[in-house]
Amino acid sequence: MKGEIMLNPLRYAIINIVMFICLLLTFFSLYAPKEGTKLYKPACVVLIAADLGFMAYVTYAKGLMAANNLLLVIWIVPTFFLFIFFSKYNIEKYIVAYFSSLLSVTLVNSLGFIAVHYFFGWQQTAHLLIRCGLMITVTLVMRRFIKKPFSKALESVDKGWKLMDVVIILFFLLSIIFFVYPKPFTERAGEYGFAVLFIITIYCAIALVICTILNMSKENEKRMAEAQRRNELRIDSIKLEQMEQQYKTMMDTLEQTSVVRHDLAHHFLVIAEYCRRGEYERIPVYLETLNFQNVTDEVKVYCRNYTANIIFSYYAWLSKSENISFACEADLPEDVLPNEMELSVLLGNALENAVEGCRKAGKEKYITAKIRYEKHKLIMDIRNPFDGVLWIHSGTLQSTKEEDLHGYGMKSMQRVVDKYNGYLAYFKEDKEFILQIVLICIETI
Repeated sequence: MKGEIMLNPLRYAIINIVMFICLLLTFFSLYAPKEGTKLYKPACVVLIAADLGFMAYVTYAKGLMAANNLLLVIWIVPTFFLFIFFSKYNIEKYIVAYFSSLLSVTLVNSLGFIAVHYFFGWQQTAHLLIRCGLMITVTLVMRRFIKKPFSKALESVDKGWKLMDVVIILFFLLSIIFFVYPKPFTERAGEYGFAVLFIITIYCAIALVICTILNMSKENEKRMAEAQRRNELRIDSIKLEQMEQQYKTMMDTLEQTSVVRHDLAHHFLVIAEYCRRGEYERIPVYLETLNFQNVTDEVKVYCRNYTANIIFSYYAWLSKSENISFACEADLPEDVLPNEMELSVLLGNALENAVEGCRKAGKEKYITAKIRYEKHKLIMDIRNPFDGVLWIHSGTLQSTKEEDLHGYGMKSMQRVVDKYNGYLAYFKEDKEFILQIVLICIETI
């Protein structure tokens, strides 16, 4: 363009170098290499050094302006193939990350050129400061607001990337054609208005691509959360059925025990009559007809709460049958919780876990349970021997049992605790596992 002073090569080189750095930083905001790839960083260093070396050679042979004009070509081709080799994700995801970063920086540089040239002409300092400032701003925005959600989308979304590739590559090719053909757009001042509209359109397309990906990620997270919620509800339902069945089994067992104990008086009368008549040979035959297999202790009175007494009695009997020392101190009112099944969930799961821990312990097997109600608080402390490692994932204790439904007992207890604004804590102290539960804001009925 006649009468206009072009940018001098040095300032042009500075702008291109800033663009090169911003391209790398923006790309690394959206890109993730394979984990454990030791050659990734050295390869990046070698690539950058090779690019700079080639630019220095072109500068020496052809001049600084020739090197400036070749910068993007020098950077785009080798980096595209180098980074895709180390890419953590498949090629569809990689292409979107690569060309989104490329377009976001190069287009804002072009937009800055048009704005500065329109208001300041070829003023050297204005071009340098404003164009570099715009590229740095876009880079910081990408790193601040796009990096984390975009990375999450790359991890969680698996569909729709091919369509995004078509859109982003199409706009990249259109931008190259527009800004280069039939001559560089810097020499087509009459088309600056259309160029601004074109750049804004491409930016809207990039924003649409990124927003679509992020929305897909959010929808995927919602579906996963809903699926997890439904699965937990299903597990809770199954667990509740198990607890109800276990409760029924305990009741049946203890009821059978009471019946047998009640009938023992009559059996003793028969045996006493055999003895009085001297018919001793009939005593063994009579005893064999009796079934003492289900004879256990009666429901012991540990506290005033009947549900707690049943559960304590059942696990006392179970512990005795497995040579586990069982000690229980309980002080609970008759109606400590509005829903007795919730008390059964807490005590049943806690004692079941304690028995399971004793089964894996060494010679010393014991369960100590202290449960009391005071000042509108239900306080539980249950201990058993433990000589292993606590497996905790996402703040939740993981079971070492192999069955699918195991490991949900602690979750069931946690839900009851959360309902009553309490807390649940578990930890290992020496060779002892300690479970502590406190439910607050409870008033007896």
